[in-house]
Amino acid sequence: MSTEHNFTVGSEQYRWIESDLRSVNRSVTPWVIFGAHRAMYINSKYGGRVDSDIDAMELMLPILEPLMFKYKVNLAVYGHNHSVQRQSAVLKKKVVQRSTAVNNSDGTVTYMQINPQATVHMVIGTGGATFTKNAVSPPPSWNEKTFYKYGYAKLSAVNSTVLDWKWVHSLSGAVLDHLVLTQENPFLHFDLTIDPF
Repeated sequence: MSTEHNFTVGSEQYRWIESDLRSVNRSVTPWVIFGAHRAMYINSKYGGRVDSDIDAMELMLPILEPLMFKYKVNLAVYGHNHSVQRQSAVLKKKVVQRSTAVNNSDGTVTYMQINPQATVHMVIGTGGATFTKNAVSPPPSWNEKTFYKYGYAKLSAVNSTVLDWKWVHSLSGAVLDHLVLTQENPFLHFDLTIDPF
């Protein structure tokens, strides 16, 4: 979606997003991945202007997050901020589930999100521009990882229950972050004890 054009409730873009999400046939498309220029969840101290990271996040959250929850968007990916950020499964700025680190026999670490009940968010803005080093420390509770290297993400739908995300360093080819996201049943909606909206 375009975060630079009107996406408020009732706008043409909002109606298109909702219609598109509503029309997904999970037997054909078991994983729903949302993409936008600016991030709905971003660890950044840049705020106070309509085009700032924080102001864009605060505008997106009440408008788009209910749609993402309602239609079970599994993963959201963003650019704009020139960094890599991996967030928890998060809803209304509260961690629903953090990833769990699994140490592999080859010395690498794979982070697991086992059937999270909210969208996992990623910022992948490291295609080549100067890094945006404006993350706050300590980070928000939902920000699991932030780093500054040039590279790209590889996303593979292994099957209807496993999604594999790797961030690859462009100079060395090394995988510097690896997340495996699972879902028990693509047809089931997110299940929280109370309706968050």
